[in-house]
Amino acid sequence: MDIIMNEYTYAENLLNKQDLKACDLGDKPSSTLNLLARYYREIGKNDDEIKELLSDFLNRCLKDKYKESKWIDSIFYQVVKSKKYNLKKVDNVIVTKSEMEIIQSVKGKSRQKVLFTLLVLAKYYNAVSDKNKNWTNLEYKKIFKLANVQLSIQNQALLINDLYNCGFINVSKNVGKPNIQVNFVDNESDGVLTITRLKDLGKEYLMFCGEDYIRCQKCGVPIKKSRNGKVKYCGKCAKMIDREKAKIRMRNIRK
Repeated sequence: MDIIMNEYTYAENLLNKQDLKACDLGDKPSSTLNLLARYYREIGKNDDEIKELLSDFLNRCLKDKYKESKWIDSIFYQVVKSKKYNLKKVDNVIVTKSEMEIIQSVKGKSRQKVLFTLLVLAKYYNAVSDKNKNWTNLEYKKIFKLANVQLSIQNQALLINDLYNCGFINVSKNVGKPNIQVNFVDNESDGVLTITRLKDLGKEYLMFCGEDYIRCQKCGVPIKKSRNGKVKYCGKCAKMIDREKAKIRMRNIRK
């Protein structure tokens, strides 16, 4: 499941959908159920009410395929787990002029995209907790996926070490922990870019730099411009739209 900046708004939008489908459970249904359980707890629902509401949500998504006996253990677990963490409520992350200038001073687009991603993540976690001091604790592979940079595990570590040696970041002294601290956060400078979702951050950076990207007309993620200008949607949205068109064609044929 992607990192959701404003979990409260996400939960509300999901629950307000008129026609829920199995895909609305996401790649990790347990994460979706946990988010909803935390949402229901935050609006004052008790354990029994949360269990019933999660069961109803699953029934709306899975319809005839929903079997409560198969989901009851997961529902109970998420209800208990929902007491541990509050919902994250971050609307956006502002990248400032001085921060962007430092990133653009680094040699190599891959380094720039990773450094930009680390900055956005650090500022996001700062917004989540006042106690965070420009740290992020995502695994390297997740950082590089967000940065849209494909490297081997060994080369990922080398790139992070290079950024560390240049003084842009600090790394945790605890062996096995991927904690990284960004050293150039500057909230006093003027904002030049607003990030509203933690996805495809490398493409967001390239788009800011003027490279040939446009936004998907359905979900808003950056996509590479096509030569003929006909591409309007990202791959995921294009497949979804094609499936909906196919369903409409089949309904028309049956009439």
